[in-house]
Amino acid sequence: MPEILSSILLGHAVPGISGRYIGELAVLRSVELREAQESISRRVFELLGLKLTRDAKRPRKARAA
Repeated sequence: MPEILSSILLGHAVPGISGRYIGELAVLRSVELREAQESISRRVFELLGLKLTRDAKRPRKARAA
């Protein structure tokens, strides 16, 4: 995983990039960030002996109040 993606996911400062550009960078690389987070989550679940089901990947719909 590129260092810049791991820094953004961890909330760390990215060396050589002004903090005000991090939001723009995150939007521009959102697909890569999502894929990196999914890879990390898959590995954590694997290490814990858990199974990530297909339903767990779907965003939950907001319930009507």
